[in-house]
Amino acid sequence: MCGRIGPNGAGKSTFLNEATRLGNDTTGSIRLDGQPIEGGETREMVGVGVARMFKNRGICASGTVLENVM
Repeated sequence: MCGRIGPNGAGKSTFLNEATRLGNDTTGSIRLDGQPIEGGETREMVGVGVARMFKNRGICASGTVLENVM
């Protein structure tokens, strides 16, 4: 597992949007371990280990952390 940290405006969200197919760029390429992964659906990225979660504290306020992740 890894994460991305950096100052505001560094491109963290843009990178994750593109890697998880939530962005709308039409040029460039994304590679994972040297293999191209572009062209797939967002749900297919989970299969290769790329996922994103959004901050939303109100998802299930009465649930545990584990329940919210599931």
